[in-house]
Amino acid sequence: VQIAVLAPAEPIEAEVAATRRHLLYVLLGALLVLAAIAAAEARSVMRSVRELASTADAIGRGRLDRRVPVRGRDEFADLAGSFNSMADQLRTRLVELELQRTRLRESLSRTGELLTATHDVDQLLTLIASAAVEAADAEGAVLLGEDGAVVEVGTLADDAKTFELPIATSDSRFGILILYAAELDEDNLLATRALVAQGANALENAKLHEAAARQARSDGLTGLANRRHCQEHLLAEVTRSERYETPLAVVLSDIDEFKAANDTYGHAFGDLVLQRFADVLRETLRDIDVSSRWGGEEFLVVLPGTTLEGAVEAAERIRTAFAALELAAGDATTRMTASFGVASFVAGVDPLELVRAADEALYEAKRRGKNRVRAAVEIVAAER
Repeated sequence: VQIAVLAPAEPIEAEVAATRRHLLYVLLGALLVLAAIAAAEARSVMRSVRELASTADAIGRGRLDRRVPVRGRDEFADLAGSFNSMADQLRTRLVELELQRTRLRESLSRTGELLTATHDVDQLLTLIASAAVEAADAEGAVLLGEDGAVVEVGTLADDAKTFELPIATSDSRFGILILYAAELDEDNLLATRALVAQGANALENAKLHEAAARQARSDGLTGLANRRHCQEHLLAEVTRSERYETPLAVVLSDIDEFKAANDTYGHAFGDLVLQRFADVLRETLRDIDVSSRWGGEEFLVVLPGTTLEGAVEAAERIRTAFAALELAAGDATTRMTASFGVASFVAGVDPLELVRAADEALYEAKRRGKNRVRAAVEIVAAER
């Protein structure tokens, strides 16, 4: 059975058109909502990017307290959290580096003060090795000096890495420093190199200071002690002898006919005579004895722990050795002699009186024919 319903077409078409309009409005509304959501998300993304960029720029300018705000749980929140964590680690590392730099600056400053406070080479070498271990945060070090000195500091582990640093200036080399460390970063290595260079300069200054001091207390021609240094040494030995009641003697010598030989053969020959006499003193006497050029062709020898008899024997050895020398005088050779006066210290006698007694004995040796040794006690006995 079929049933047919007849209805006017116009109302139906109107209803369809209305429905289409409603759907269009709904679609447009949805699009507007989506556009608004997209715009909001875009603004949020741009804000996050700007905040991230602004914070990164601030940290790059040194404001390590700046952080990116963390909002929500999305990818930008994760990125902001990771960025802040990185900034925290960076700040911590920079604080550690600043503390390390402060420690190194203090170490270098303290070491620099110590290096300039002494001119003792052995003490300087030990100080350089110890300071280098501290500056490098190393386990230990060994310093090998050019003169054979060896300084060890800390632990020299077999499994540690070694770092060799030369101790040298542009003019001198003092040795090599070998550091033992598990690792040595560039900053520590740079600081240690600076410290070692400072140490090398201190050693160079010590070397120059020693040369200047040696020159100040030495006679330029003979290399023996000069008069001033010998006077200081004699005073010290007199004080020691009086305090501990130990023997002490002096020998004053004068080269015979020196002026005549100097006039005959020239000043170069005169210098040669003085130098060879100084050589005889060095070869004949002990290390504890002090030989000096007292003035002109006179020489004074201080003999600690020596009696009058022992001093006379020493003077006789010097006299014999010098008289046996053949000295070049132009195309020929000649011999020279020297006279000696000996005096021993007696409690209560000052250094000048002791030298004066030796001088009187020397005068007596000259008066009796030269090339001989006379003791002051003989003069005193003769006068009595």
